Amino acid sequence: MIIYGLVASPRKGGNTDLMVDHALRGAGAEGRKIYIHELKIRPCLACSTPPSGYCVIDDDMETIYQILVEADAIILGIPVYYTSVPGPFKNLIDRCNCFRIDKQKKCLLIIVSDQSRWFRPIIRMIEIWGRDVNLTISDLIIVTNTGKNPVTDRPSILKYAQERGKRLID
Repeated sequence: MIIYGLVASPRKGGNTDLMVDHALRGAGAEGRKIYIHELKIRPCLACSTPPSGYCVIDDDMETIYQILVEADAIILGIPVYYTSVPGPFKNLIDRCNCFRIDKQKKCLLIIVSDQSRWFRPIIRMIEIWGRDVNLTISDLIIVTNTGKNPVTDRPSILKYAQERGKRLID
């Protein structure tokens, strides 16, 4: 089974990154992790390209398309940034407007925030995007209060991420 971790946070070694690491470890897929902020993904031009499979813009989005096609499952780590997803990840979502996957894929969605709200709009956004690209949220982890209580101080939540990663492949 091919599993990739997509990290929407720019903070390497931060809460979201560590949660994805542990989930990947549980799934036996260490090393297949992509930091979205390191890719050059330009904003959508709203050119109304029909769903042909790929966007007309030539940039690193091609890497994401290949991952979404190749992977059997995705572990997606998203921090909450001002009530929504980080900008580079929103570009990724928008650029999937013309992209479809033939085979249904599973997604372990991990959302991380210092606050205990703003999760529902992000979950809904990922559900809609997932429906369009044939990616289903099969499991969800929500981590809150990370400002005063980072995941490095919470071994039980890291263990939980590892267990959910293992469950993804079962």
